[in-house]
Amino acid sequence: MLLPTLGSAGDVHPYIALGAALEARGHRATIITTPLFQPLIEAQGLGYLPVGTLEQVRIAIAHPDLWHLRKGFEVLAQVFIPAIEQIYRLIETHADADTVVAFSTGAFGARVAQEKLDALRAVERSLLLERSRNAGGGGGGGGGGTGR
Repeated sequence: MLLPTLGSAGDVHPYIALGAALEARGHRATIITTPLFQPLIEAQGLGYLPVGTLEQVRIAIAHPDLWHLRKGFEVLAQVFIPAIEQIYRLIETHADADTVVAFSTGAFGARVAQEKLDALRAVERSLLLERSRNAGGGGGGGGGGTGR
């Protein structure tokens, strides 16, 4: 299973937990994200594939406009836009017909892979959460499903 995700700890840590749960059930999970989280991912015994460099992430985190209402997106775009092709290529290289890709909304390259790679089984995180709620698994948001 490939788990591409980008963003802060709040975006990546749930994928690390998901990967650990999958590994505990006998599946192989590989997180695709920035090198900022590599030590934690590898400490959990999960596979890891890098997107971008640690220097790129550190520059974005230190940028004074990161949390600016209007300018912040430009800072994030410096990380997210180059990551589109990187994530796509990693999925293209590491996925086969038996690989499931569960990705976060910000991992746009996984969405491109879902569209371009016919045999790829991919699901976005929001779909996973909705399925979990509908199955009675909670998933936050007050539990219970919407029946959609």
